[in-house]
Amino acid sequence: MHIDEMRYQALTTGQTESCLFLLSSSQAYHLMQNVSESLAGRLAIMPMQGISWRETGQIHCLLPFLPDAEYLTARSQDYVELSNPWPVIHRGSMPRLVSSNDDWDSYYANYVASYLERDVNQLTKIGERTDFTRFMTAVAARSGELLNYDSIARTVGVAATTVKRWLSILETSGLICLLYPYASNHLKRILKTPKVYFMDTGLMAWLSRWLTPETIASGAKAGQFFETWVISEIVKSYLNAGKSLRGLYFYRDADQCEIDLLIESGQTIYPRDQDDSQAEQAYGKCICPA
Repeated sequence: MHIDEMRYQALTTGQTESCLFLLSSSQAYHLMQNVSESLAGRLAIMPMQGISWRETGQIHCLLPFLPDAEYLTARSQDYVELSNPWPVIHRGSMPRLVSSNDDWDSYYANYVASYLERDVNQLTKIGERTDFTRFMTAVAARSGELLNYDSIARTVGVAATTVKRWLSILETSGLICLLYPYASNHLKRILKTPKVYFMDTGLMAWLSRWLTPETIASGAKAGQFFETWVISEIVKSYLNAGKSLRGLYFYRDADQCEIDLLIESGQTIYPRDQDDSQAEQAYGKCICPA
């Protein structure tokens, strides 16, 4: 109420609004559970993921990823070579693991246990925790693939409706990101099957039992891990810049020709079907596109 009074006073007197209160939390469920007033227009929600590669490499470019000459020129100013991404992919992006030498296996074991105990049970009663853990493992093993509810349901031994409900929990808590296929009709985009991506490759590796960077690099899932990592880094570049993810899609046609990531920005769709030698020259200096 006090903030509303301040804003009204600033509006009526022509003064600049000032901010006296900043409320922040890393856990949205507890905050919103007992809020009775509508906070529409007064609340800014900033989804935050794990530590990005930019932050780890002390890269100062804050622009959301866009493969054009302007972005790639700016991004190349902070060139940091990453010739071996597999230790980064395996370690994951959890702040504690990035900033310390804590044991990887113990950390994720405790993380999953506390996630089930606190976050998931706040949203729904899951019954058997082992079922939900198997469900998370099944989703992790399919990161980078088209989302198939029936396939996951058969693997876990639960109904497809349960899988849909549990997926919404993972998405709400920021553990996964759904990328929808691009279509010229906006309604068709949300009706078609999305691809699912885990947002932390360390958690993805722990759940699916890829225990070392070397086994990931030489294993059958190397491509999925690398694609998941790149997509998650690009997603972070948008979220950290305060941008929405509504312009990010993938493309697949009837002949199964696919573009892993398609970006709609204004009236332009990337990648563009034209030669841009300036962008290509700048991109040559960027090992990681994000």
